[in-house]
Amino acid sequence: MRRGSVSALDIGDMGIHDMGRPSVTELHATIDRPSRVLTWLVPRVLLSPMLADPDAVHDLHLAASAPYAKLLAEQMWSLWNHGPACTPNEAQTLVYTLLQVFSGGLGFAPKPPTRPRTPRA
Repeated sequence: MRRGSVSALDIGDMGIHDMGRPSVTELHATIDRPSRVLTWLVPRVLLSPMLADPDAVHDLHLAASAPYAKLLAEQMWSLWNHGPACTPNEAQTLVYTLLQVFSGGLGFAPKPPTRPRTPRA
């Protein structure tokens, strides 16, 4: 029986964890190699509707070298840096937009609805 997961991430990597499941994350830093960590806790009720299979993203790792991970990291740090200057409505819009980028880039987003083709006259 698996009771949880242990994450081993390299510098710049991202780990996605369902906080409803047990997991352990350790940070190893030294004076010569300091670390900074940005943790973003998203209520499942907000993210689940944006994913085709919400349970599939638990314990997913995104390598820092992946273009998507770089884009997402830049957007998250930008929200961290500029968020305090936002109004509550602006912050809500930015967070929702970031959630869409996050879910869409993971490859677990539901397929967008298709419009029926209408014959041309």
